[in-house]
Amino acid sequence: MCFLNGFKRRLGSFKLDNKPSEFPKLVAEAKKYIRKGISPVYGLEDKGGYGKALAVYLVEQKHTVKEVTLLCLMAFIKPILLYRNQMNGMRNV
Repeated sequence: MCFLNGFKRRLGSFKLDNKPSEFPKLVAEAKKYIRKGISPVYGLEDKGGYGKALAVYLVEQKHTVKEVTLLCLMAFIKPILLYRNQMNGMRNV
């Protein structure tokens, strides 16, 4: 899992097993990055239903949960990959 701010800057990452007993650890870890007056939004990209239990847990805990589609992820990741490729090409010149 990756924590991003509102400007898509990576704040940190966290490994989580897909078990209900692990879900409170995610919320506790996310609190480290939350500033006063800011509410977290959890974006879940679900493959094959594995994220459903986590989404249900977060909603039950009154957190905002958004579905992130693969197309949305690619729109975010593609410019980063293109930039990296350009920088690698410049180093090889």
